[in-house]
Amino acid sequence: MKKITGYIIIICMTDDDIINCFLNLGCVDEEGTRIPLKNCNKIHDLYMKELDSGMCSACNKRAIKIKYTYRLKMFLSKERKREAENS
Repeated sequence: MKKITGYIIIICMTDDDIINCFLNLGCVDEEGTRIPLKNCNKIHDLYMKELDSGMCSACNKRAIKIKYTYRLKMFLSKERKREAENS
C-alpha cells in the first residue's frame, strides 16, 4: 500500500507482504521497488542456494519455503522491536 503525502511517497508493507514478495519475487515488490528487508540480497542468495541444491525435491522445496517464512517472520519481528526501542 502506498500513501502519498505531498511529494513524498511512503511505502507501507506488512511483514506478510514483505515475506510474500521475498519468496515470489526476490528483493523487489510487484512494481520493482526494493522491499524493506535488511540484508535482503544476502538472505535471498542463501534461499536460492538451498532451492537450487541438486538433491532438492518438490517436497523439500516446500519445506525450505516454510523454513524461510518462519525465519523471516522472526527476523522482521526483532527488527520492529529494535526500531520501537530506538525511537
